[in-house]
Amino acid sequence: MKLQHLFFAAAVLAVAHTAQAQVKVGDNPGVINGGSALEVESTNKGLLMPRISLTTTTTWGLAGTAVAGMSVYNSNSGITSSNTSYPASGVGEYYWDGTGWVSKKSGAASSAVAADNGLTVGYNSAGNIGLGGTLAKNTDVATAGFNQSFSGTGNFGIGTNAPGSKLTVVNDNGSDAKDDIVVQTYSSATTPVVILQSSGGTVAAPANIANGRSLGGFNFNGRINGSQAFLSNVQSFYQGDGTTALSDLRLTTSSTERMRIDQTGNVGIGITAPAYQLDIDGGSGTAMRIQNGGDLRFTVDNDNTKGVDLYTPSGSNASFRFAGFGTGAASATINLTTGAVTGSSDSRLKENIHTIKDVTSRLMKLRPVTYNYKTDKATVAPGLIAQEVDKVFPDVVIRPKTEKEYYSLYYQYFTPYLIKGFQEQQVQIETLKAENAKLTAQVAELAELKLAVADIRRELVKVAVRKVNVTPKGSKVAKR
Repeated sequence: MKLQHLFFAAAVLAVAHTAQAQVKVGDNPGVINGGSALEVESTNKGLLMPRISLTTTTTWGLAGTAVAGMSVYNSNSGITSSNTSYPASGVGEYYWDGTGWVSKKSGAASSAVAADNGLTVGYNSAGNIGLGGTLAKNTDVATAGFNQSFSGTGNFGIGTNAPGSKLTVVNDNGSDAKDDIVVQTYSSATTPVVILQSSGGTVAAPANIANGRSLGGFNFNGRINGSQAFLSNVQSFYQGDGTTALSDLRLTTSSTERMRIDQTGNVGIGITAPAYQLDIDGGSGTAMRIQNGGDLRFTVDNDNTKGVDLYTPSGSNASFRFAGFGTGAASATINLTTGAVTGSSDSRLKENIHTIKDVTSRLMKLRPVTYNYKTDKATVAPGLIAQEVDKVFPDVVIRPKTEKEYYSLYYQYFTPYLIKGFQEQQVQIETLKAENAKLTAQVAELAELKLAVADIRRELVKVAVRKVNVTPKGSKVAKR
């Protein structure tokens, strides 16, 4: 009994001594590091960790209570992860950091590489560190100096760390190419384009755009009086009702709109509501000028058959030719050297030909006047008033189509009417001449009759005198 008590006391002393002393296992057991509680030394043996099949990096999975610092060797190659801070790295050593299992593989431990700015740290099979995620802070990417910046608001800057828009490019006194944007395509089937899209609503619930909505544009600004100022732009506005594909295009210079192509294709220069294919309002200045150092040819036509052709041939004569018929032949030509005006009048070009009638009475209703234009008070000119002519000869009047247009006259169209009026007057003259000749003959006959009557009267007087002279006195004849 005493011997049993002796062995028990020796065991207790041995355990107590071991609990308080340093322990070394392996080679050189007498030499131990002063800072270690347990040291393992060997030149040909290793430390074998417990083999545990972990299911996920965020589940403890061992017996007992989870404790930080626990190390195991995971034998499950299919380990999964539900938290990007604890990525699964297949089989290998893991330690519990108090919240999850962290792989000890190179680059996988979050303690070795800290994740920040919304980035996650992961390990791939190539042994590299992978970064990915959403940037939550301003982030600069520098290559040979500061070059790119990702702002915390989603803006991206090139050449600036304070981008004020989704894409801001700054060239701070660099070369000309440092502020260029180039899109290159190497393909026979694709075309590089810049697309500006406009919608109402939100990304989750998009809506059709409303009439008058800007579809996008390109602005050209410049620094003036100490700040950036809007100068020119090209911009498009929607002109439909949300279901029709209608838009216009506007060109602005010096902060003023200069040209507009409306939704029907009409082009306005100096006017915002063009009524024609080309509508130019030059105001008080010159609306259009075409100048060329050599021969000048300006042609407006339709499939080379209709239009206006202005040209200066190589010779000395210059002409203004109007072509407006299906044959393509000129319908009118003005020779700018001689001043001669010619017009096509071939019967083969005409149809629905009717003789003009009853012109003289209508011509008599016209009121020729003299006048001066309000813009030229010094020049007095003869002419007619278009509104008055419209009541008598409406086919020679050009009526305005808009409030900005004015009445005009085809003065050359009066020529056929004047010819017809002359013909009608000539008929009247010939009739009057015939009547006058007839009356003249009748007057001559009356004159002859008058002379004959006078002769007869004289003869009768002579006869009466002779009878008086030969009648005896006292006769009845004498008394009578």
